[in-house]
Amino acid sequence: MPQDITDLRRRIQEGVLGALGASKALIENDHLGLKSGKHSPAYVNKDAQFPFPSMENGMPFIGEQVRRLMTALNIGFDVVAGPTEGGIVVAQWVAFAAYQRGNPQVLAVFVDEERIGEGDLLPLLHVLEVAVPNFTNAHQQEARDLVKKLIEKAKSPNRILKRGYENIVPGRRVLVVEDVTTTGGSVKKAVDAVKAADGIVVAVCCIWNRGNVKAEDIGVPVLESLVTKEIPTWPADECPLCKELIMSGGKKGVPVNVTIGHGKQFLAAQTPERRAILSGERLEKQ
Repeated sequence: MPQDITDLRRRIQEGVLGALGASKALIENDHLGLKSGKHSPAYVNKDAQFPFPSMENGMPFIGEQVRRLMTALNIGFDVVAGPTEGGIVVAQWVAFAAYQRGNPQVLAVFVDEERIGEGDLLPLLHVLEVAVPNFTNAHQQEARDLVKKLIEKAKSPNRILKRGYENIVPGRRVLVVEDVTTTGGSVKKAVDAVKAADGIVVAVCCIWNRGNVKAEDIGVPVLESLVTKEIPTWPADECPLCKELIMSGGKKGVPVNVTIGHGKQFLAAQTPERRAILSGERLEKQ
């Protein structure tokens, strides 16, 4: 790898870490739930970064760093696509950075989640209409299977280009951007949606690759990140922070953060006793 690219990556990472620090977007020494269901002692709260319009350390600065890195790597693009919700903001500012640098043809689009719709619910409705009032065991099993499929789709929806964006990307070079990736699952679905619309994915670039995700993991030729720094993550049932709380009966440890991240959803799925232990209620009473 050329030394000048290595130096550029280092300078970009230092600048972005400084920007995240200025907006208090980087949270450390905590106990946070992630969208993937895993737990971590640190979190990149991109929502704290998004509101700032400063060229010094706000989102215009972030967008310019993505453009700058792609230019250094000789990766040209016609469209910037980001998955909802955070990727929308990143895509807009990257396209704006390209516009400012004399490339007004670059467009920004976003990739929606494919939500449960009427077509998903009609089979279940049909089973219920046929079964009532004679709801047999076979009907129960069929209804149960349909509900499981709906729950799985709600938990992990696919991605789709719509709103007319599916007419923008065909045949064009697309840079897919994301805020933070841990497993690569969300951004891969965005990549798949762009490919399904006949877009040419030239690269993926995220603000922070915290899970050491590789280009081959998401099926792209290039995966870049402004910050490449792995942060520990654990499956919820192997989380050492949870274990410390449980072993002490909730009297010692770092409680699950319910304000930032997805800790609130995690606690909602626990028993009342375990919820009291993991939420810090016992700590507060000491």
